[in-house]
This record gives sequence, C-alpha cells and structure tokens, in this order.
Amino acid sequence: MIIALGQIDIIWEDEEKNKEKVKKFTEKAKILVSDMIFFSEMSSTSFLMNVKKLASDDALE
Repeated sequence: MIIALGQIDIIWEDEEKNKEKVKKFTEKAKILVSDMIFFSEMSSTSFLMNVKKLASDDALE
C-alpha cells in the first residue's frame, strides 16, 4: 500500500478554493499510484473566525 501525505496552504474562509487544492493534490497522488492520501483536519473545510459565516441559517435564528 502506498500512502501519500498532502499539505496545502489553506485559504481562510474560502472553502471552495481549498477543495480545489485538495482535488489537485488527490489527482496527483492518483497519478503517482498512491492508494490513500491524508490531509490535515482543516484542509477541505477552511478555517473560519467569522462564526456567522460558519453557522447554518437555522443556527442563527
């Protein structure tokens, strides 16, 4: 089993751009014949300090 480790420079409060970076790393790992890839815990969701942006609409009511 070949395991890859991925680390990206997280873009604060931009979940979509972070997901794009994770996707690119995952595609590269696949080309390099990796069976599994691990990222840090905040890689795909981003890091937010703005609680209102993070919370769902239901939670704010």
